[in-house]
Amino acid sequence: AERTFDASVTVRLDQRSPDAVIDSLAGTGGATADRRLTGVAEARGSSAVDGDPNTAWTTPFGGAVGATITVPLADGATVDRFDIVQPVDALHATITRVSYPTDAGTVVVDVPAPDPAGHSTVVLSSPVTGQLVLTVDAVTDASTVDRRFAERVGLPAAIVELTGLPLGTVAPAAVG
Repeated sequence: AERTFDASVTVRLDQRSPDAVIDSLAGTGGATADRRLTGVAEARGSSAVDGDPNTAWTTPFGGAVGATITVPLADGATVDRFDIVQPVDALHATITRVSYPTDAGTVVVDVPAPDPAGHSTVVLSSPVTGQLVLTVDAVTDASTVDRRFAERVGLPAAIVELTGLPLGTVAPAAVG
């Protein structure tokens, strides 16, 4: 027998999905990170290049060192410097050193202490084309007590904005 039903569907975003998956669902493309604050989709890599000072790529607690963000650059663009804007507060560790790959090997660069507004200019000794792949190599010694286990854990680092980069456009990845 023929029947009629009313159906409702609820779709929820898995806040732990990789950056590329979330960017694809959101219809955006851009910077991606290999990790972010657990369960916070807004803390993904694209937040570091979205022009919004209210968003940031934020690493996990205890996982700032080794975190990597990949930023596509405009075709033919060469980058030898950029500004990094970090939060200057008691809730985040400050990034003090980054590294990036080149054809000649990995280059390590000290990040100058941020000014009161969080700005630091990073000068690259070897210019980069194609994409900028930054790995956080060192942060300030900032920690808190984990509320679950009462153990010391490193505070997350965050990049509010990477400015001075000629950003390339990246089509969102297809979700399979």
